[in-house]
Amino acid sequence: MFKDEISKLRIELGLSQAEIAKKLGFGVSTWEFWEMGRTPRPTALEPLIISKLKDMIKEQNKFRSGFILLDEVSDKDISFNRKEAFILAKAAIIFQIKYYKNNPEEPFYNYDLDDLKERLKLISLNKFKEKKYTLADIAKVIDDLKMVFI
Repeated sequence: MFKDEISKLRIELGLSQAEIAKKLGFGVSTWEFWEMGRTPRPTALEPLIISKLKDMIKEQNKFRSGFILLDEVSDKDISFNRKEAFILAKAAIIFQIKYYKNNPEEPFYNYDLDDLKERLKLISLNKFKEKKYTLADIAKVIDDLKMVFI
């Protein structure tokens, strides 16, 4: 349904109803009505609006590197259990790979694309001990994933 899809996409963009309405050139009350499923709906424009929102998400994600992702959640008082640390490390590597694929002109940050792909294969829950991990600890686990050459 249109109302559910535009609401989900707006939230994924991290924007309020007022912010998305302004970005797309609609009135705030119009956008609010659409998300509530009230009429009049922009039936002819619905595919274009949804396409524009998806393009905005794609563009936003194009510039999010995996290591920036870790920086965004960095709070000096936060720590993660073993499973959370593993998930964050794997997500950071995956996002970094996607970032490099979407931005081939960008310089590499510590690891090149092949090295990241290899680290993604090597990362596993058993690389994390039962303890609390800071973001620095997680970065060290990623750094310590060494490739073995025969």
